[in-house]
Amino acid sequence: MITALMSRNVYEEFAPRIQALLAESGTQVQFIHPPLDDSPWDIPPVQAAFLTLDIRHSAAGLKRFVDHISKPGFQVVHFPGSGVSQHKWLEPLMARGVRATTSTGANAESVATTALTGLLMLARRADRKSTRLNS
Repeated sequence: MITALMSRNVYEEFAPRIQALLAESGTQVQFIHPPLDDSPWDIPPVQAAFLTLDIRHSAAGLKRFVDHISKPGFQVVHFPGSGVSQHKWLEPLMARGVRATTSTGANAESVATTALTGLLMLARRADRKSTRLNS
């Protein structure tokens, strides 16, 4: 069984989908949810982790997260965004063989569509046209 860190908020939001995917693959995962404050916390070693924004934006939560994934036996950390170079603690982990994955490109189509829509609106001068209805 794999033990993985994931924030409670993210897990609760996506639990049905996560459990369905795990059931399909036959993978057994025990999810551990780190507290985002300084409350006492004792957990078993973890092999995988998901660095979600609520953990990342909590100083205490991020410190605990990094402390636990820095222990021996840790194997993979996933970032839901694409930029990971700002995490200075990641390079030493990768040097010892920890894999890092990202969701780069996951929203590329919607970003491109939004950008194209904006360009078309500018080209058609949509910002200067009246939206009043003829009466």
